Amino acid sequence: MVAGGVWVVDTHFFPTLALLLANPNPHATLKNLLAFLLFFGLAATVNGQTLVINEFMPANDTTRADQDGEFDDWIELYNNTSAAISLDGYYLSDDAEEPTKWAFPTGTSVAANGYLIIWADQDAEQDGLHANFRLSAGGEAVVLTNADLAILDSISYSEAATDVSIGRFPNGTGGFRPMTPTFNAANTDERPDEPDPEFAVSALAGALVINEFLAANDSVVADQDGEFEDWIELYNTSGTTIDLSGFSLSDDLTDPGKWAFPAGTTIAPDGYLIIWADQDTEQDGLHADFRLSANGETLLLTDQETALIDSISYPEQETDISYGRFPNGTGAFRAMTPTFNAVNNDGIVGTRSPAPLGAEVTLFPNPTGGLLNVRLANAYGSDLRLRLLTTDGRVVREALLRRGGLELVIDASALPDGMYFLSVADGAGVETRVVRKSGVR
Repeated sequence: MVAGGVWVVDTHFFPTLALLLANPNPHATLKNLLAFLLFFGLAATVNGQTLVINEFMPANDTTRADQDGEFDDWIELYNNTSAAISLDGYYLSDDAEEPTKWAFPTGTSVAANGYLIIWADQDAEQDGLHANFRLSAGGEAVVLTNADLAILDSISYSEAATDVSIGRFPNGTGGFRPMTPTFNAANTDERPDEPDPEFAVSALAGALVINEFLAANDSVVADQDGEFEDWIELYNTSGTTIDLSGFSLSDDLTDPGKWAFPAGTTIAPDGYLIIWADQDTEQDGLHADFRLSANGETLLLTDQETALIDSISYPEQETDISYGRFPNGTGAFRAMTPTFNAVNNDGIVGTRSPAPLGAEVTLFPNPTGGLLNVRLANAYGSDLRLRLLTTDGRVVREALLRRGGLELVIDASALPDGMYFLSVADGAGVETRVVRKSGVR
């Protein structure tokens, strides 16, 4: 299973870099910049870049041999322009402390819209382009600089699997992901760690989806015992209730039935269902017997016949940033501001600390015997959608507080006694409060 997640960011958004770039020595400046980026596990790139690190393979066992029949590490560059690019004075390195580790031979160029392979094998005596370093399958960096010691492209990667490359998709412009190698050719969307093609496809594929998950939950939302655990959100795109009895979730391709939904579990039409991935099956509600890896893995949803309903192979995850489908229920996965048990938004639209309302909202009485009053201290600048959820994520009450409104009442009198969550969303963030229902009125 691949754990080869990659982050790529624009460096000019970091004010701290101004201090690092103040050194008049260009070599020291470059060293400081790379050290800063790699310390935070990030990789620098420039929007609209003409020459990029396009694909690389740190663990080549059988994929492609060099001219001497040796299966060595390789790096592929790609020229996004319609003119050849000379690499005179350019460098490649795997070391932030030594960005000029290997220089391209004079006269090397990359053709218009062309590819260039460099073997990272520490064998400079061989014919062709052979760098004086190897790539680590355990994770490190690849850095490309030009003759002015400006960073053209840089990528920091985590552990890489044997005969699986890490490349950009879409080719030449997209983010990095583990992929089936496309040596010296356009990268494709084929993922090496997708479920075995021999998996039967369930009739529910597309109707029931893994919609969002959070693999590094530090402060977003807690479960009924106040613990900030990993969670997975399913969404029913259909118009009928789906019975999940005997269905399974797993993070292991060799064990698709790893955790089975309890008998009688259902998901309503156009509804959401939360499963806590915390290895704590003794807790009330839906708690799977596995945790999600923030370093990246594969998540599977199968039916009672072990036919595949949905799956996602995901890269390394950021703390308190979820990975979800956009458009909600149907689109591709992307990093986003978490929308626990609610419609997914378009990427990272804002993070707040404290959450949207902070101390502005008051719930009373809490515990409540029936009527729960929700009151704002000041008028809020947008509509607020409130959902009262069971501990397993089912919506049992829903209300809308219009912009400028200060108070509404949620009638919970018909609900069983116990613990609930009140989710308050304003379209850019979600805040969740614990509500307790008791028999006292």
